[in-house]
Amino acid sequence: MNGNGGYALDGNGNLYNWQLDWNTRELSPPAAVAGLPRVKDVAAGGEAPGQSFVLALDEDGVVWAWGANDLYQLGDGTTGSRTSPAPVSGLDGKAAAVSAGSSQSVALMAGGTVRYWGTLDNQGTIAEVPALLDGAGGVNGISAGGAYNLARQEDGRVYIWGHIKAGYIPGLVSPVAMTAGWECYFSPMFVLDDGSVVRVGMSMIDGSPSAPETVMLNTLSP
Repeated sequence: MNGNGGYALDGNGNLYNWQLDWNTRELSPPAAVAGLPRVKDVAAGGEAPGQSFVLALDEDGVVWAWGANDLYQLGDGTTGSRTSPAPVSGLDGKAAAVSAGSSQSVALMAGGTVRYWGTLDNQGTIAEVPALLDGAGGVNGISAGGAYNLARQEDGRVYIWGHIKAGYIPGLVSPVAMTAGWECYFSPMFVLDDGSVVRVGMSMIDGSPSAPETVMLNTLSP
């Protein structure tokens, strides 16, 4: 979901979109997104209808992007938005996964490197075209959130960067799933291999991540 509605893939690699009418609060019927080959992954970003953008990963590892581009979300070096999908150039290889945040895009490349583009904070950290993440390698998972991103490495460490102090999250090892919060100080969440859930806070002083804390989940009795 993003500010314009939702996206879904069917079993044949076709991408569908439905729109939200903000006046009536009604959803339109799903419609196929034209101009794409078979798709295997999709990510929708943006915080509001006028800021919405979409990434689609096809079966050949090509990343397609469309929507808002005022903050370089589409990675083409311009701020011109577009309604039709177009390939993202400059990725230097095939992508394995995509993730979209509030104003930035992230692609996990087949070789375990990460490329990102867009605007990562409110102080002007901008990648107009795909930039290589130098802080981490051997990555096997990504998550883009509100002006910051997560990259999980094969050795189990998680690298965080953006509108925070970049580096590895202390005390966090080998999460099996993760999601970045939509605001910088909304905690990223992680699922560990024992099924527990932990959160990581951010220092309001220097933006550094704290050690993980267990989240107590409420359970419903029968």
